[in-house]
Amino acid sequence: MLTRSSAADPARPLPTDDAGWDALALETVTAQRAAGRFVPGLGHHVHKQGDPGPRG
Repeated sequence: MLTRSSAADPARPLPTDDAGWDALALETVTAQRAAGRFVPGLGHHVHKQGDPGPRG
């Protein structure tokens, strides 16, 4: 499970817009990768023929 990394200030309020969430995600993934940790969902094509999930 990914948690807020030490690179992020845990006292910092959560983002309120898409740009803020994108920045937090980038910061978290960058810190996890720099620490040599696996980031679930990145780099592995599970559904090679397309996403089988429902389309809305």
